[in-house]
Amino acid sequence: MFERNRNVRDPRAVAALLNEAEKEVQRLSHPDPYRASLFPEGTKWERNVPPKMFTPEEKAAALDAFRNH
Repeated sequence: MFERNRNVRDPRAVAALLNEAEKEVQRLSHPDPYRASLFPEGTKWERNVPPKMFTPEEKAAALDAFRNH
């Protein structure tokens, strides 16, 4: 498809060709695409994320709030 239309210079025709190609890609794409396990939405994405480290001020404020209730 791309080699056949490589010399098309009209912007409207190029836009129409790109829309047609995008529809074809969507038609041929797998309904449940593979996602690498460590990438976003993968099975191991953000698994075992280390806990948030509090600053000394945040820790003191939390302890004071806990003790006062």
